[in-house]
Amino acid sequence: MNKFLAVFKFYLTQTLFAKSTVISSIVIYFIIMGIFGIDRFAKDKEDDKNIAFISSQVPYSVDLESLNEGLKSVNLHFEREDSLSKLKKDVKSGKLDGIILLEKQTPPSITYIYKSYEDSEFIAAVSQRIQQAYIMKVIDESKADPEIVNKLLTHVKIKKEAIKDTRETFGIVYSFVFLMYIFIATFGQMIASSIASEKSSRVIEVIISKVKPIYMMYAKILAILFAGLTQFFIIMLAFGTSYLLGWFDSDGLSIFGLNINLQNLSLFVIVSFLIYFILGFLLYALLYAAVGATVSRTEDLSSGLLPIIILVMCALFIGMKSLFNPSSDIVVISSYIPVFSPIVTFSRIMVGEAGYGEIGLTLLLLVCSIFFMNRLVSIIYVNSVTNYRGKLKMKELVQVVRKGIEM
Repeated sequence: MNKFLAVFKFYLTQTLFAKSTVISSIVIYFIIMGIFGIDRFAKDKEDDKNIAFISSQVPYSVDLESLNEGLKSVNLHFEREDSLSKLKKDVKSGKLDGIILLEKQTPPSITYIYKSYEDSEFIAAVSQRIQQAYIMKVIDESKADPEIVNKLLTHVKIKKEAIKDTRETFGIVYSFVFLMYIFIATFGQMIASSIASEKSSRVIEVIISKVKPIYMMYAKILAILFAGLTQFFIIMLAFGTSYLLGWFDSDGLSIFGLNINLQNLSLFVIVSFLIYFILGFLLYALLYAAVGATVSRTEDLSSGLLPIIILVMCALFIGMKSLFNPSSDIVVISSYIPVFSPIVTFSRIMVGEAGYGEIGLTLLLLVCSIFFMNRLVSIIYVNSVTNYRGKLKMKELVQVVRKGIEM
């Protein structure tokens, strides 16, 4: 046990305090802080949008002053109709953010001219104000009772009540699932590369003369797992620091258009993520370690790692699919397949589709798979780590496993 702890401490120190790890941790922290900081200060200094308003001799007036008061970050100003061509050039060059052209038609017609991206909230507000002005003009001409007109124009109120609304969890699921994918793929390849580089430099010959090879494998996997968890906590620390500084609004937080509701980030969610992440990492780490042990040069890793990379990518894509269709056959079946369940089952937990029975069964299958892979990979590792003849072929790999089982 003392030898294992000594090797673990060596690999942990080597991994955590490696120049690449320290630099990447600092960069990740300041990138996250920078994104929120820049966004905050950019909003503070953002100028109001400059929109030209052209009224084509309509028989009712539009009060731009009151309209401007009701709009956020938009400044409307009147322009003449004969200056439309020049104004369009200003929009194209960026001097002007847009043009509202109110045409003399019944009912009212609005043309919204913009360069690339429309402001739907702004145009909806303008349309509502112009509609109100038109209604008042019609009431005045027809001498109708305003109360009756208002009752006729009353919109039907629609109340939406979802028994289980999962849309608010989409942002959190996407963030955690993508983090899990990145960490497993990145740190898993680090395990394989480290083992292969030790073999190619013959450093491993010196180490195994004093320590059992299997201790080396476990120590390396656990050390890199700790490094991965450390980087995860650094990311959480950056988010927490940004939140405490008031650099982002928790109600308006989103990723790729998916809202992130931090109220759904409960202790159960964090614990579930950590459990599935650790178990998933251990399962894939054993696969990466086996590939690293079967090659003699780091250049041979790419072909051996391809099947594992495909498995991790499939898990990610199925996890993304579970956001929008968590009860589909492929998602449900994949949640019980150990190489997919860390990502897929966690997604189903977040959208409320995985019961306690499914969670317990998937965890049991994951643990059993880790024990099975541990036995298989330990045989491959012990019998392949000192092989320098080149990459082991499948036939040779089967012989190594059979030999290890018989021993």
